Amino acid sequence: MTTTFLLGNGFDVCLGLKTRYSEFYENHYIKLPRKDLSPYLKTFREEIEQYVENGSKKSGDDIDWADLEMALGQYSEKLTDPEEYIKIILDVNQELKNYIAQQNRDIVLDEKKANKIVGDFCMPDSTRYLSQQYNSAVSSFKNSHPGTEEINFITFNYTETLEHIIKLGGTKSICSNTAGYTTSLKEILHIHSHIKEDPAIIVGVNDKSQIANVKFRDNENVLDVIVKPRTNDMFGNGKNSQAEILLRSTDLYVIFGASIGDTDKKWWTMIGKELVNKDTRLLYFVYDKPGESNALLLGRRRREFEEKFMKAAGIAADHYQMVRSKIFVAYNTNIFK
Repeated sequence: MTTTFLLGNGFDVCLGLKTRYSEFYENHYIKLPRKDLSPYLKTFREEIEQYVENGSKKSGDDIDWADLEMALGQYSEKLTDPEEYIKIILDVNQELKNYIAQQNRDIVLDEKKANKIVGDFCMPDSTRYLSQQYNSAVSSFKNSHPGTEEINFITFNYTETLEHIIKLGGTKSICSNTAGYTTSLKEILHIHSHIKEDPAIIVGVNDKSQIANVKFRDNENVLDVIVKPRTNDMFGNGKNSQAEILLRSTDLYVIFGASIGDTDKKWWTMIGKELVNKDTRLLYFVYDKPGESNALLLGRRRREFEEKFMKAAGIAADHYQMVRSKIFVAYNTNIFK
């Protein structure tokens, strides 16, 4: 059996890293000097600063910078020169890389914490995190796929948190899952680049339709730097095909810390097709603020998150109920904490 974790920025945030876009803006980007900037780049940085000064809330028809990648696609509409747009993207890319590199150096993990997290990788379906009903359903699914369980990771993060955890975990990287089978942690794929090993980090949109300025959508130079799957192909790193192979060979998908945003729609759509066409399952960890997590609204919130994923994955209406039966929403758990 093969399990694949898809880890978003919420994983690094859970481990104490300040890697939210809002933290990048506040702690780094708006503090950069602007004296010698070109007018268009100065205007861009001032818009980010205005967003921060407004309490990280968009004002009127302004762009919502909560999602940097989607906002970059929308910002293209404010420009007429594709070269100016490219230079803005390059500026954001380089400064985000500088900021993440510092966060990567600040990773603090001890062996006890690493072992706990490795144990969670091996048993995300534990009754500590799932209801009895969901635990029974996932355990039954695992029992129908007997034998060694291999766990792979597709991380949307640039940092080395996973590598640190598995290294500290030592022999704990081989353990037993809730079905009683040996579990081994295998491949780590940084789909948007590794902060140290790749030539650049990848920041952008899923496809050219998310570039608001239609005149830029067929500009090869623009597409190279802003469309993430295309950037991977440009680098020739094989990461797109590697991720596709992993996802097609997966039995159980586990999503944690990911916003299920449109800028990674390629991967949600692929998982959706696998859920429709194969005997696969999805374990989806989600979080709400305390004020939004009334226990009596648990059913409603689970359905909302199920529908969020199915919408992002492009699930057709006639497949909704079948796919919903394969999704297990784990709500406000302490996994990885």
